[in-house]
Amino acid sequence: MFLKGLTSVTFRKLSCEEIIAIAGENSLDGIEWGGDIHVVPGNCKRAAEIGRLTKEAGLKVFSYGSYFNLSENSENFKKVCETACALEAPVIRVWAGNKGSAEVTEDEKKALAENFAAICDIARKNNINVSTEFHKKTFTDTAETCLQLLKMTGAENCGTYWQPVRKAEDEIQSLHLILPYITNVHVFHWNLKGKRYSLKKGKSVWTEYAKILEDAGGKEHCAIMEFVKNDSPKQFAKDVKILKEIF
Repeated sequence: MFLKGLTSVTFRKLSCEEIIAIAGENSLDGIEWGGDIHVVPGNCKRAAEIGRLTKEAGLKVFSYGSYFNLSENSENFKKVCETACALEAPVIRVWAGNKGSAEVTEDEKKALAENFAAICDIARKNNINVSTEFHKKTFTDTAETCLQLLKMTGAENCGTYWQPVRKAEDEIQSLHLILPYITNVHVFHWNLKGKRYSLKKGKSVWTEYAKILEDAGGKEHCAIMEFVKNDSPKQFAKDVKILKEIF
C-alpha cells in the first residue's frame, strides 16, 4: 500500500502554508517536513503549529526530514527528536556520514553504527522510527552498505529511505536486498548527472520499482515526490498525476 505526498524541500522558497495548499490542491495524502528551512530543529512551537495546520488540511505528517548526521554527537539528536515529537512525525530521516562507503574506514563504520543505535534509543522512547537517507556521498550509498549498517545497529526502530542513485538495472537488485527495511521512498526522475526530467519520462522504470515495493508483505510505504524540473508547481502537478498512475 502506498500513501502519496511530497517533501517540503521540493519547494524551499515557498512557505509552509503554501506547501500545504499545493499538497491539498493535488489531492495528496501527506507531507514530509524538512528540517533545513520549514521546520527548524528546536523551534517546537512552530513545529506543533505546522503539524496542526497539516492535519487540519486533511493531510498526514509522513516524517521529519532532518539533517542530523550520524557523524555528529548523538546528544544533538535530542533537539531533533523533540521537534519531531512536536510535529507528531512518526519517522525521522537522518544522514549516514559525510563520505561515500568506499572511503569509510572500519573504525568510522563502527562509530556510525554506534551513533545510529544511540539515536534510535532516544527516538524509541518517543515511539518514533529513524531511517537513513539512501544517498550518494554517504555510507548508505549502496544497498549492501546500507544493509550492513542496519544490521550492525540492530535497533527495532531503524530503517532506510530508498531512492534511485544508479542505473535502473542496478537499482532493481538493491531494492530487493533492502526491501524489508524500507520505510519511505523519494520519487523523482533525474539522469546520472543530476539533470531533471518529468516523471512521465521515468514512468516505466518507476512502475518496475513500485511492483517490487508492493511485494513488501503488505507494508505501507510513503511515495514522496521530491525535486521536480525547474522547481515548478505546474510541473509538480503533472508529475503527481503520473505518481498516482504508478503507485
